[in-house]
Amino acid sequence: MTIVTADPVAPSIDAVQPWPGLDAFTEESSRFFCGRDAEADELFRHVQRDVVTVLFGQSGLGKTSLLQAGLFLRLRKAGFLPILIRLDYSAGAPAPVAQVKTAVERECTAVSLSEAVWSTAEESLWGCFHRADRRLADCAGKELVPVLVFDQFEEIFTQGLTGSGSRAATQRFTAELAELLENRPPETLEHAIEADPEIVERFRFDRQDYRIVVALREDFLAALEGLRTQAPSLGRNRYRLRRMTGAQGLDAILDPVPGLVDYDAAQEIIRFVGLARPEYSFGATNAGDAAKASRLSPRC
Repeated sequence: MTIVTADPVAPSIDAVQPWPGLDAFTEESSRFFCGRDAEADELFRHVQRDVVTVLFGQSGLGKTSLLQAGLFLRLRKAGFLPILIRLDYSAGAPAPVAQVKTAVERECTAVSLSEAVWSTAEESLWGCFHRADRRLADCAGKELVPVLVFDQFEEIFTQGLTGSGSRAATQRFTAELAELLENRPPETLEHAIEADPEIVERFRFDRQDYRIVVALREDFLAALEGLRTQAPSLGRNRYRLRRMTGAQGLDAILDPVPGLVDYDAAQEIIRFVGLARPEYSFGATNAGDAAKASRLSPRC
C-alpha cells in the first residue's frame, strides 16, 4: 500500500523555505498553508453534513494540500479521525479492501487509540463500520468519527480497473465501497442472518457515524458517473476546487512567513503563474478578496 509520508529527499518546510514546491503540503506543515481558508472551511462543512463528499478540480490546483493541510486539522478539532488513503494497484500490493483496513489500523496506532475495536480480516467494509462493538475512542473515552479520505481516486480508473492483475480486486472494492456509501448490507450477510438470526445482534444497521471523501481530477467525473449505478450518493454532495484568485495567491506567498517576500516580488510571482493579468492589480471575486487586493497597487 502507498503510505503517504514525507519524501526523504524533499526539502524541509520551515521559516526559510515555507513552500513544498511540486509536493503537497502535509498536516505537519499546515501553518505554512495559506490562501485557502475559505475553501477548507467550505469543504469541512460538506464533510460534516453528509456521509460522502466528492472533491474535484483540475490537476495541479492543490487538492491534496487542501485535504492534508486544510481539512484534516478542522476535522480533528471537531472529533473526526481523518484517514488518508491512496490505493496501490501495483503488482503484489494487497487488495484495496485490505489496504483500507490497514490504513485505519495505522491511524489508530498513530493517534494512540490503544483500545480501538475495529475489524476482522474476513469482514466486508460495511461490516467493519457497522459492528455493534466498533470503538474508535481517544484517551478521554470520546468516540471519534472516522473519515476515509481517498486521494487521487482517479487512479482506480487509470490503474485499478485497467490492469489485468488488479481488475478483479478493484471491482470487489468498488462493490464494497458502494455498500458502505449507501448503507446497504452485503448479500452474504443477509444470507448468514437467514441461517442464524442471532447474527443480527452483532451489527447496528442504522449506524452511519463515519464519513467518506473521494478526491479526484475534474476530467474523471464522467468515469465516476459510471459508479453511481452502484452508489447514487456519489452525485449528492460535491465540492469543486477552483483556481486561486490573485488575492489568494498573495496570501499564499506573503502570509506563511511575513517579510520573507516583499510585495513587488509577490506581484511578479502571481502574474508569472497567471493568477492576475499583467496590466491590472489582482482581480477580486468578493468583498474579502477586494480588501486583500487593495494591498497592492496597479501595475503602471
